[in-house]
Amino acid sequence: MPVAKNPGDGGGRGPVGAPRAMTLPRRLLLVVVLCLLPLAALEAANAWALRQAEAARSHDQARRLLALVAAEQASVADGVRHVLATLRQTRAVREAGDDACQELMGRLRGEYPAYLDAYALDAAGRVRCSTDARAAGLALADRAHVRAALAGVPFFAGPSILSRLDGRRVLPYAMPVPDGGGAVTATLDATWLEAFLAERPLPPGAALTVADRDGTVLMRAPHVPGVVGRPLPPAYMALLGEPGGGVIEMAGLDGVPRLVAHAPPGGGADGLLIAVGIDKAAAQGPVDQALARSLGLLALCVLAAMAAAAALGRRY
Repeated sequence: MPVAKNPGDGGGRGPVGAPRAMTLPRRLLLVVVLCLLPLAALEAANAWALRQAEAARSHDQARRLLALVAAEQASVADGVRHVLATLRQTRAVREAGDDACQELMGRLRGEYPAYLDAYALDAAGRVRCSTDARAAGLALADRAHVRAALAGVPFFAGPSILSRLDGRRVLPYAMPVPDGGGAVTATLDATWLEAFLAERPLPPGAALTVADRDGTVLMRAPHVPGVVGRPLPPAYMALLGEPGGGVIEMAGLDGVPRLVAHAPPGGGADGLLIAVGIDKAAAQGPVDQALARSLGLLALCVLAAMAAAAALGRRY
């Protein structure tokens, strides 16, 4: 006589309608996943910390480069300041006539570098004498740096101008002569300034931009065609009005995203905007590559562990 099957004996399946118990492979996979979750979280936290540290290092690098370039330009401006301070104290400038003044300037021409020209102006802004004799008699009262000096501003670096003698772009400086004796001014050849600052060593992917207080680009390294002598883009123009400078993320003049450290005109740069940009992708590239390798290795370990757990569960 056949033995009736017990409804509860279903080959380990349990009563009809009851949920199937989790099989051993699935339990092992769950254990593996739970064990690897803290490791994955730790790896993600380390990756975030590395990226933050690299971002901070890039900010510091941009600030250091900015400080070096600003110090170089400040030394140039200080040199011009000393030239003008000495020149305005000479008897030929303060007391003598135009002929004696021009004789002094002629002697100084051989002492000054070719990229520097000096001028002595009367109280009306007329050039009395100059290291470039062609400038004698020119009326320069309309120039911003001359107006500032005649108004008594102790030392002023004006926006770049085009020379009325030869059309070169120059960077002007001015200082008043005591007792209403007019002003002394000097001009630096912008081409020389561009070459001088372009010699500063920059890390790969970095860029240096220098503009005057009106936003006209004086130099850009590495060189970008058609940029020098033109106004800055609107995003850079906004930096002219920031009093303290800082570091921001923005596109460079070549469109590459960079961390840009900037010092505004008057912030130690004597009338110039100096901006140093660090290529963000180049700076964080090694960290991102290391992170990708680490995450790839972790993924392989997870897949291998899960495969091993599944195989052992099916076997035992």
